[in-house]
Amino acid sequence: MKDKISKQFDILKGFKFPNIEKLEGEIEEHITEVENAFKDYASELDTLKELNNRFLDNDKIKRLIDSLVNKNNLLQAFSLDEIYLLCAEGEKRYKKNTPPGYKDGKDKSGIQAYGDLLIWREAMNYCRDKKLNLIFVTDDVKEDWYELNNSERVGFRQELINEFKMQTSKDLLGVTSNELFAALADINNMEIPTTVEWVLGYDVDNYIENIMGWGITGDIIGALINSTDRFVDTSTLTNYDGSEFEIQDELLNSELISYEFEGYYDGVAEYNLKLKIKVQAISQQYWGRDHDTKDIILSDSTTHILEGELGVKVTRRIESYLEEFINDHSYGIVEIISGQLVEVYSYTEDELCIECGNEIGKYFDMNDHPICEGCMVTNSKGEICPNCGKKVAFEFMGGQGFCKNCEDQYDL
Repeated sequence: MKDKISKQFDILKGFKFPNIEKLEGEIEEHITEVENAFKDYASELDTLKELNNRFLDNDKIKRLIDSLVNKNNLLQAFSLDEIYLLCAEGEKRYKKNTPPGYKDGKDKSGIQAYGDLLIWREAMNYCRDKKLNLIFVTDDVKEDWYELNNSERVGFRQELINEFKMQTSKDLLGVTSNELFAALADINNMEIPTTVEWVLGYDVDNYIENIMGWGITGDIIGALINSTDRFVDTSTLTNYDGSEFEIQDELLNSELISYEFEGYYDGVAEYNLKLKIKVQAISQQYWGRDHDTKDIILSDSTTHILEGELGVKVTRRIESYLEEFINDHSYGIVEIISGQLVEVYSYTEDELCIECGNEIGKYFDMNDHPICEGCMVTNSKGEICPNCGKKVAFEFMGGQGFCKNCEDQYDL
């Protein structure tokens, strides 16, 4: 819709219609409203429906909270006076961009602006009193908790590590929940998917069906063309001397053999596909250079039909899964990671049928030109001589149903 309307506006602007920019802006706002409404609808009715169906009757988060309360595993709350003092401290820290929480000071007011600082001081006090090291888990990956390099998280803020060490004489490790669960799973030799992984894995059949139907094979052939040397066994090629070789940009046939959801990490989902494909390639031999013009001389082309199985990795970026929806069939990088194609047969141009020009000729006409099986029938081009088996033009057929050459030679 955006592309179509944009082209219409380009035309209107070309005719210098008045106030066209204002109209364009208003329509773009409405398009965004439609787009967001659809995203919200799809997100709620696809993703959340699947999560609710599986987890609503078994609320694991509520069970965890109840367990913490029942076991008295809660920190002692600050008094109101302590909260006011910490808020005053937070105001000074935020003016100096001292972590944590100073990013919240721009969007929140009152005590809410200092929630991160309260949690931080609460954790430090507890570890100081109990003489404990701390694993601090937070998915708030803004710069007031984590070191960032061009928006990429590279570690916990060094100021926080230093402050914790000074206040408690103990060690601090800051991680996200994904990193914590991944480490626990590794220690216990377990495979525990995140919620996003579960939903992605649950819907893998639908996703693969969609991307296969929406033309991912075109990207596969593109990846193959860019990495021909790795995935084509050139030793199987007929009449190939290592000179000119080019895979044609259209699959003759493709068959999906197997697929699997490889996993989801740091906003990227990966899928592994195994396909059997057939492609066509053209090669020419190097025959030297023209003595006068110095132009390269190449042989007539040989067509190679290649076939084989390829392993393909498909990468799909998902910034926030709840902003996406299950029926999304987008993908990013398509990479061939294994397999090889070999020649199953080849032919040159003079081996093609003289009539249709598409199929290899297995038979011959009266001039020994190749004729394919499909064209080796009586039609406007001639008929078949039952004696020599060649296709002969009508004017060269005799009166007894044989070609004149056979009638004369064999007295038929």
